[in-house]
Parts: sequence; C-alpha cells; structure tokens
Amino acid sequence: MITIIKGMMKLGEANACLKQMKVSLDVAEHAKRNAKTEAALAKESSKISKLEVKRIELMLSLVIEERDQLRNVVNKLKKQKNVEVGDETENGILLQESM
Repeated sequence: MITIIKGMMKLGEANACLKQMKVSLDVAEHAKRNAKTEAALAKESSKISKLEVKRIELMLSLVIEERDQLRNVVNKLKKQKNVEVGDETENGILLQESM
C-alpha cells in the first residue's frame, strides 16, 4: 500500500511538474506572439518614418529651388536698379555739363 501511495505521490508530482511546464510554455508562446507583434509594428513604423523622411527631403528640395529662383529674381532686380542708377548718374553729369 505504501508503494502505491508513493507511486501516486510521484505521479502527482509529475503531473504538477507537467502542468507547470505547460504554463511556462503558454507564457513563452504568449511572449513570442507579443514580440512578433512588436517587431511587425516596429517594421511598419520604420517604413512610415522612411516615407516621412523622403517627403521632407522632397519638400526641402522644393524650398531650396524656390529660394534659388527668388535669389535670381532679386539679383536681376538689383542689377536692373544699378543700371538705372548708372543711367541717372550719366544723365545728371550731362545736365550739369550743359549748364
């Protein structure tokens, strides 16, 4: 009878150990699923960030292009103004010489 009790106790211990291993396996599988989900979210976030960087680079390129165009317009206006001032100066000198 004692051997049966000892056998039952060992079987109970084995069942408890098995149950504990199943719980540990469930926890590990849950952690694995969470890690996969987090990895997928991180990958998606990375793709979104890359697209955002490309969009910002394009915007920057357009702004730089517009800045350069405006700089050219300003330089042309300055040159035109300098030519006009030069003409006025020549006219002023000619008027003074005539008098």
